[in-house]
Amino acid sequence: MRTLAVLLFLTVSAFSYGFWDLSETGGRTQSFSPFSAGLGGTTLPQNNSSFSIFTNPSALAGSERVSLAFSGWATGWREEITYHYTCVEPFRNNIGAMSPRGSLTLSVPLGKGFTAGAGISTVSQFQMTANAYEYVEVAYFNRKLWRTMVTDATGDLNEALLSIAGSIGPVKLGISPGLRFGSGESTTYAHRVTGPDSTFFDSWEHSSFACRGGASMSVGNTLLYSSFTTGDNRYNSVMSVGAAASLSWLEGGFLGTELSLLDGDNLKMLAFTRFPSIVYLRQHLE
Repeated sequence: MRTLAVLLFLTVSAFSYGFWDLSETGGRTQSFSPFSAGLGGTTLPQNNSSFSIFTNPSALAGSERVSLAFSGWATGWREEITYHYTCVEPFRNNIGAMSPRGSLTLSVPLGKGFTAGAGISTVSQFQMTANAYEYVEVAYFNRKLWRTMVTDATGDLNEALLSIAGSIGPVKLGISPGLRFGSGESTTYAHRVTGPDSTFFDSWEHSSFACRGGASMSVGNTLLYSSFTTGDNRYNSVMSVGAAASLSWLEGGFLGTELSLLDGDNLKMLAFTRFPSIVYLRQHLE
């Protein structure tokens, strides 16, 4: 008898996104699967999941089943910044949402420990309708509104990747090369309290090589792993190393940590854990 299992997961995560990101790298997709999102965006390998094409392709090595997976997300954001009265930077208090986006992935075992895959996903969004209020200092402890800016922006950056994964001894390796592409536009209307108003329009199109890869190896009850993503002028590169230990007292859960270097100079440290609530629930039902 064959069984078809359909799993539905819902997770919530947070990321940084603001007014100036519209002209740079946008709102980066922090995780491509519920597993990764539930662990803070880690690239920890998830065995037999085709989402690994975008997170850590080494997880596909040795897979014995076909995996077709889809994930979707809807992003809401809020930006609230108030500068010191002497600053000329804009004051911003905005709230909004981005259009839903998602990922579609497929992986197929080739035999002898090798697995091939393909996937397409949105990797960054540039959607925002926001107001910025720029002040000038006229006297000590006194400033006045100089300009109001209203910006309406749309745009997406996507990746279409092919993937191959296999093993060399105890080390699993995977790589996902492909194309990063997208387009966007923004219109900014600037109203000066005194002086002429102005309107700025900017549009962009992007196409570049993209590559994601990873390696992983089990040492006792600890999984060591690394991953990388290439970058360009619209998307920051990232390199990560991490470890996750499965401990007996967690009965199927694990503890882990991950260090990432974003765009070559921004260090990010992530600690995560997975508690075995599913294990406890199964034991209780049995």
